[in-house]
Amino acid sequence: MSKVRGYLLLTFIFVLLVAGCTPGLAIPSPTPLPTATMIPTHTPTPTVVPTPVSGGLPAEEIRRISKAVVQIFNFQTGSYGVEEPYSMGSGTIIHPEGQILTNFHVVEDASSLAIALSSAPDRPPVVAYVAEVVEYNISFDLALIQITADVDGEPVNKSELNLPWIPLGDSDSLQLGDALTIFGYPAVGGETISLTKGVVSGFETEYTESEESMRVWIKTDASLNPGNSGGAALTDKGVLVGIPTLIRLDIGEETGVPVGSMGRLRPVNLVDYVVEVQPLEIVRRLLAKAAAFQEEQDFEAAQQPAFQALALYLSLPKIEEMSEEEIADELLSLGQEAGWRWGSWGSIS
Repeated sequence: MSKVRGYLLLTFIFVLLVAGCTPGLAIPSPTPLPTATMIPTHTPTPTVVPTPVSGGLPAEEIRRISKAVVQIFNFQTGSYGVEEPYSMGSGTIIHPEGQILTNFHVVEDASSLAIALSSAPDRPPVVAYVAEVVEYNISFDLALIQITADVDGEPVNKSELNLPWIPLGDSDSLQLGDALTIFGYPAVGGETISLTKGVVSGFETEYTESEESMRVWIKTDASLNPGNSGGAALTDKGVLVGIPTLIRLDIGEETGVPVGSMGRLRPVNLVDYVVEVQPLEIVRRLLAKAAAFQEEQDFEAAQQPAFQALALYLSLPKIEEMSEEEIADELLSLGQEAGWRWGSWGSIS
């Protein structure tokens, strides 16, 4: 297996060198106040990527994403011991085995959670699964829930779900003015999923115990409404960078009427404070950084995160039990998820 690792590294170095020296070979990755009142945005219950027409996400990518953004129904036990619908919000599937990222206030105090999925943007979502809270962080208002059963209560095999999902991006790489596309199920949007657009309007930061600054809020001018909570804020590359969480309203002193609003998103990098980040996820993030440099044709800058990703992957214990073909296939898959082009693996037999 040491020979395999050495050969993979040599092949990878060759791919990087060729990509950096041969014009046109490295292709950009495909898609792939006066008085302030904070209110949660949950709602109490009453392979050819087409070119975008005017920028933003292509239509095919929008259809894919709309299947991975779900509606969450929070059921709570009433005074007579009967479960009743209490509120609803949104969530994003971040793993094909049914892991869903959302806001904590969307799932807080739930006795059960129903998950509704949509088959198309113009069709209302249909309740298909039941989920449970597995991790949460109250301070950052984030939660990870896991699909555990179908709508009839029958347990599901996670490995067989193969649900549509959205990869995590790097919210620390966002810049002021970057475009954002918001997906979710606000009440004002009716029964079907809603899409709004805006830009990164600013950031709010806090300092960690080690006195390092970290982003805790992303401000946006994109329209957010009750029901958007826990949904998805994506870049034009189709990666999740924020979770719609709050709307900040400016209230007129004399009239008491809202005179302006600004949406608040929780940066997706805060998910590290909710769950333990697995090595493969770190590999994906490193490849996503490399892909960003690759798209800008800055091949020299792309090499460091790409090599880090490859070294981390080849250090995983499972590698010793994998064949060369399995290693190559998984690396190809990880690269595609992150938007990174490894180059040709035809030399590996």
